[in-house]
Amino acid sequence: MEGLGGAEYFARSGVRKYLEDALCGLLTARDKSHCVEPSTYMLNYFWHVRNGTHTTLREYDYISLTPYNRVSFLSSLWKSFQSLMNRIMSSSLKAGQHSEISQTFADLYRIFQFHLFFEG
Repeated sequence: MEGLGGAEYFARSGVRKYLEDALCGLLTARDKSHCVEPSTYMLNYFWHVRNGTHTTLREYDYISLTPYNRVSFLSSLWKSFQSLMNRIMSSSLKAGQHSEISQTFADLYRIFQFHLFFEG
């Protein structure tokens, strides 16, 4: 996105969508608790965006809002299920089904990833 003017970069990057979501979240938080510091809330919001943890416990519309959100969600999903997959793999080793279960998980993840990223 280098070489884009300010307005064009702003439109293409999805920054406006993030700002709208952050402001809605700030207003909701202020309704629930009058102790919310706006600068702290915004700093925390964009810290989570930068670190890719902003899609945790969010609705599908938000996850599919930008390509970055979809990639962040898929990354979080993979990290979350990695330990589950490892536990299943270790128990399946005992049963002699390691490669079959491993391939099934990999195929399911690829299908889900393709669907979410390209059709999200």
